[in-house]
Order: sequence, then C-alpha cells, then structure tokens
Amino acid sequence: MSKNREKKHAAHLAERKAHAQQTLESTAEQHEAHLVEAPKGTSRARFLFNLLLVIFLLLIFSITGPMMSSLTGGGAATGEVAMRWTTPDGERREVETGDFYDQKRRIRTLEPFFQFLLLGQVDPGDDIQVARFLILESLARRSGIHVADEEVAETILAFFETAENYNSFVASRRELTQKAFEEILRRGLIVRRFLQMSGLPAGEVLAEDVIERWKSGAQEYNFEFVEVVSEDYEDAARAELPGAEELEDWFNALPAFQKQEFNTERSFAADIAWFDPEAEGDYAQLLERFPRPEEEDAEVMAENYYNRNSHVRFARPIPANEDEAQKLEESGDKFFTFEEVKEQVQREAPIYYSMMDWISDLRLRQSQGENPDLETEAISLGLNFVRLEPRTLTALREGEEPWSGNYLAGSLMRVQEGEFSRRVEVEEGALVVGKVIEILPPSLPPFPEIQDRVADKWVKERRPAIAAERLEAVRDAFGERPEEEGAAFETSATSEEFAAAATAAGFEVQERGWSTQYPRLGEVQEQPTQFEFYLRSKASLYSADDGHVAAAEATRDGNAAYLVRCAGEREADVSTMRPVEVDSNLSQLRQAAAQKFFTSTYADDNWLRSTFNLYLRSLDEEVAEGQG
Repeated sequence: MSKNREKKHAAHLAERKAHAQQTLESTAEQHEAHLVEAPKGTSRARFLFNLLLVIFLLLIFSITGPMMSSLTGGGAATGEVAMRWTTPDGERREVETGDFYDQKRRIRTLEPFFQFLLLGQVDPGDDIQVARFLILESLARRSGIHVADEEVAETILAFFETAENYNSFVASRRELTQKAFEEILRRGLIVRRFLQMSGLPAGEVLAEDVIERWKSGAQEYNFEFVEVVSEDYEDAARAELPGAEELEDWFNALPAFQKQEFNTERSFAADIAWFDPEAEGDYAQLLERFPRPEEEDAEVMAENYYNRNSHVRFARPIPANEDEAQKLEESGDKFFTFEEVKEQVQREAPIYYSMMDWISDLRLRQSQGENPDLETEAISLGLNFVRLEPRTLTALREGEEPWSGNYLAGSLMRVQEGEFSRRVEVEEGALVVGKVIEILPPSLPPFPEIQDRVADKWVKERRPAIAAERLEAVRDAFGERPEEEGAAFETSATSEEFAAAATAAGFEVQERGWSTQYPRLGEVQEQPTQFEFYLRSKASLYSADDGHVAAAEATRDGNAAYLVRCAGEREADVSTMRPVEVDSNLSQLRQAAAQKFFTSTYADDNWLRSTFNLYLRSLDEEVAEGQG
C-alpha cells in the first residue's frame, strides 16, 4: 500500500472513531434526558419530588406486620429470640421477636373477652402476660384440647347478640378480619378450657367442707319484740300541737322540698270557645267561612270523626246500679255503635273539621304577627265563649261545665301564655278550643291558709316519735340511764324480765321465731312482715349478745316503732339443707379451690418462669438496665 493510501485510510479510521464517540455521547445525553421525562408545562424537579413521595408511601404501606413488629419491638432485629421456654417433656421452644410482637397484637383484640376467658388479670401490653397465654395455649394443645366452629359461633352470638354488632366490632379494629378474630377467639377458648380442666383436681371438696360453709351462712336467730302502730298516738300528738306562731316557725325551718307539698297548683286564665252538640243551630257562619272541600266524602268524614272521638262523645251512660255497671264494663259494649249515633255524628263531624281549620288559621295568623281575638272570632262564627278566671288543672279536669275535662286541661298545659290550643279538644259535652291568657306558677300561700295542713304534717311526724318514746321507757326497768348526756344506755334482760316490763307498760311481746338473716336458697318467699323490713335495716341486731335489748326506734316510714330483745342464735339443722344449697356451696368451694390453684401456679410469674425455664428478652433487658 502506498503512503498516500495509508494516510487516507488512517484519516478515515480516525473519522469513524470520532463519529462513533459522538454518537455514544449523544445517545447517553438522550437517555439521561428521557429516563424521567416530566409532562409538558410541569417542572421536572417538582415532578421528581412527587414521584419519590409516591414511592416512599408505597414502601411504608407495604411493610408487613412482623416487619413492623421488629421495628417497634425495642429495636431488635428479625431473627432475635424474644421468648424461650421448656415444655413438660423437655422440648425447648422459641418465639422470635417479630412473631412475639405479632402475637401480642393479636391477643390484644381479645381484651373485651378476658373476663369470660378467665383471663381477667391478663394485660396484653405486658410481655410476661403474653408469654403466659402462649404457654397455656401450648399446654392445652399438647393435652389434645380443641374448640369446634359451633362453640366459636355461639360465643360470638352470646357476646355480641347480633351480627351487626359483631361486624361493627371487627370493622372498628384496623387490619382485623373476621377470620383472624375468630381464630384468636378459638385460641382463647382453648386456653379457657385448659384452665377449667386443670383446676378440677384442685377443686375436689369434702362433704365436711360443704357442711361447714353452709352452716356459716345458715345461722339462725330469734328475736322478741314489741310493736306499736304510730296511728295509735294521733291524740297524744295533737295534744302536744304547738300554737300558730311556734308552728309557723317549725314550718319555716323545714327544707324547701318538704314545703313544696303545700304549694298551690299551676293555674291558667284562658279564653274558651266551644260548640255545644246538644244546642240547636246549623252553625252556617262557621261552615261558610271554613267550608268542607267539595271532594271530601261526607260518609268517610263522619266515620273518621266517630272512630277518633267515640270513647269520649259516644260512651254509654254508666248505670247507677253497681251490678249493672259491672256487667256493662265486662260486656265490652261500652260505646254506642256508629249506626246508633249516625245522625248525631253526621251533624258534628263537619263542625269539628271546620273548627280544626279555624284553629289552624288562628295559629297561622298569630305566627304572622296578628293577634286574633278569640271572643270576637267565636261569636262571629256562632260559637259559645267564656272567659276563664285562673283555675288549676285539677279544677279544669273536675269542672262541671260541659267544656271542662282532661283533654282541655292537657291542651292548655302544653302551650305558652298567649298561644292558642293546638287542636280542637273533644270533651264529653263540647268541642273546645282555648287560648291561654295567663299562667300562674305554683306558689306558697300565706301561712293561715295552710295552717291546718301544716298541723297535720306536724302531728304525723310527731306520732312515731311518741311511740318510740313510750317503748324506750320500758328499758328503764333494766338499768339506770347514764347522767352524761348522749352516753349509750346498754341494757339486757332475760326473756321473763323483758315480758314482765313490757306487760307492765301495757304492751304485748311477740316472738319472731328462729330464722336466718337472709332468705335461704330454695326457700319460698312470703310477703315480709313490717318487722322483717325493720330487721333488714338493723344488721347490728344479728351480732348483738343474747339478751341485749336495743333502744326503741321508729321505722323509716314512720308507720310503727319497735323495742327488740335478741333472743339468741344457733346453728341450723343440717338435715334441713336443700339440694340447691348443697350444689351452690359445692360449686363455690370448687371455684375458690381452683382459683387458689391458678393463683399459686400459672398466675404466679415466678412459678411460671421457674417451672418452664422461661426466658423473656424484654425482662432480661430490664434486669440488665437495673444492674447497670
């Protein structure tokens, strides 16, 4: 090859090399430019920031439970052992940190069930409590204990009552599914069954233990007593009634709530407009101003009126003869039939519904700022009108006027001063509307107006006090009262001494008879006597010495007063023990023994750690920190 050709060839190679290098650089620039290309009009930096944020969130929500547990379990790395223990057959078992905290989270969902599962002391936030649960579950499964789907379903139904409640409970727990909850509930039920079964041997009870326990709750007591009725001291109390001035002072010193019984009733002054069904007239003015709609069916309107108001307007008269009145009550035929009063119903129905339109019109106009005068309105429509002076609700209900009665009283009570009644009220002798003019609230009348009633109250309160004082005087036969004011006067007497002193004072002694303080299981409950009610409020009498005579006292309701002697106590006859009492005491003793066994074994942290050679990483770290 000539030198010229060699130079041209070298130049050509250099040119190709330079072109190739330029192409590579250009491609790299294009690749770099288009690897992350932002949309037109968008900042590339902002676009890259948003993209990285999305990737970060995806990573966060993709972390699994065990991964998160390892992140929150005290900084332990996955693979570290959080719990280690030895089974009864010598097998060594371990739970890694991630799994342990996952179990902790699952067990926490059972918290509402802890009492039912016999896990009342389990704190799902305490590592040793979680370890206890896992050990108990392991022992239960090793014993062959299992729980069927039906028992899980029955437990859920019993606890939540409805499927809706159950679904709401599951939905309120983040990342909890029904399948996951039912599985952890099954595990809890397995633990519960193991605890029940493991406590059975400890719950063996001797017959002597059952008898002793029954005797402690079946102790019998006897009392002798004098009972006086407070009403018997009415005359004695009235003889002590103070004068008017002193009585008023006594009344003024009473608590406010006791004075309220002397207040007047709330009273109403009102305007009353009413239609008299027995009066003649066609009430053309009313029907002309408030006509019935042309499309309204008169027959249907009449039937509606009858059905709505027959219990008031069309009741059959009650016979004066009691037997005949009773027969009418039992017959179920207390009201006239529609056919029997059809003519009257057809006359009243359009008036009633037009009055309803009228009261609606009055209320509407009032709401718009008008102040319709009921008297003027009623007279213009051909209705009757009366202005009612202040009257109590009781007087309104019991009034003799045809328009008075329960329904009008109730209607006025439901509106404010200046308002019209909300509807037409149907009373036995009238169709009524009203307007409340004034409401007078309850108030305490001047003392002279209530003096007699106050005197009755004073006497009623004084009667039981006199009764107790007369009974208390009987105790003077059993010793000398201490001179120091307020000092206790303790007395005792034999049965004969008690009877003699009571009889000398004009009283009669009664005996309650042997009985327990509280009703026994299976005992037929009879209506308690007044003395039994009194004893229930005096538990101290059951611990008093034989022969003790307690101070006389009136009952809380003031109806009677008692003087009581404690006449002894004794053990109940074992032959009277009922089967239901045997079962109850046996069950309670077994429960107590099983609880004692559980408290000293599985519930005891030290026992658990030594028996199962339990290692908990978190506890060892606490010990190390304490030693450090």
